[in-house]
Amino acid sequence: MSIPNEALQKVGVSIPRYISPPALLPCLLRYSCSATNDAQLMQDIESKAAFSQQQLQIVREQMALKAREIRVSQLTAQELTKVPEGTKTYESVGKMFVREDISDLQARLKKEEASLKDDIESLKKKQIYLETTFTNATSNLQAILQGGRA
Repeated sequence: MSIPNEALQKVGVSIPRYISPPALLPCLLRYSCSATNDAQLMQDIESKAAFSQQQLQIVREQMALKAREIRVSQLTAQELTKVPEGTKTYESVGKMFVREDISDLQARLKKEEASLKDDIESLKKKQIYLETTFTNATSNLQAILQGGRA
């Protein structure tokens, strides 16, 4: 949602449920508001844009972290394919090492990689949502500023 409902309620705009947020902007500009309400609305939109931008940065960092984890998992699986079948392998668990079969380690790495790929897909969806929210907030802010000059 590009304009928070609370901000619109402060201005005195009643929102029918069937109107989408981008369609609200022309309705919003038709209302004459006092300078304090305009300032409060602009401040709410600016805070929404800033929050979206912060969340977007966090999502990008999480995606990069997951991509690194996938790469480490792939490299580990690649190294395990070079190890002969009878070799004893150990996995670290806290401060100790537990003996694991190579096939079990490879299966766990594949599950881990699939899980990380699912996480990245969900983060991509969140990134698209946050980018859209940020774009809508900045365009609404520009439209309000241009509407105030006219």
